[in-house]
Amino acid sequence: GWAADAVLADVAGAFGAPIAAAASTTGYETETCCEAGGLLAFKASGTDPDGLLSSWLDGTDPCGWTGVICHADGDFAGTVRMVQRYSSAGLTGDLGPLANLGFVQSLSLFSTGVSGDVVALSGLTHLETLHLGSTRVAGEIAALSGLTNLQWVHLGDTGVTGEIASLNGLTNLQ
Repeated sequence: GWAADAVLADVAGAFGAPIAAAASTTGYETETCCEAGGLLAFKASGTDPDGLLSSWLDGTDPCGWTGVICHADGDFAGTVRMVQRYSSAGLTGDLGPLANLGFVQSLSLFSTGVSGDVVALSGLTHLETLHLGSTRVAGEIAALSGLTNLQWVHLGDTGVTGEIASLNGLTNLQ
């Protein structure tokens, strides 16, 4: 078996196709709704004693939420591009609801109490950067083998196990 703390790769180049949240003329209204719901469900699934998610409120635009970065134009305008909340051991939540972030490119929740199985992220095909080091995340590394846009992954100090060879098909990993 392989210990997840051995997986660390560099990001090559800038993010690809821009991604965003909440522009009503884009045709992604349903996706935006589901993404906001997924982020709110993630928040509701855990604790946030440091208030890192205090701006994540139902009925508000996710583009205004702390730690959620959006893009106003491009092919995926109206969807979440990046979620970044880290360095809070008290921040907990389950990865499952984040499966609704269909166009997310970067997910960074390192050094938190976030938990769940990485298989929940296996449908995030636009994901380029995944930083879940020092979390309670578990599962098999092979669950990420279909994320062909992945360029950088850090799963050190987690419960993720498996063989690094299962990621050999991810040719964008640097």
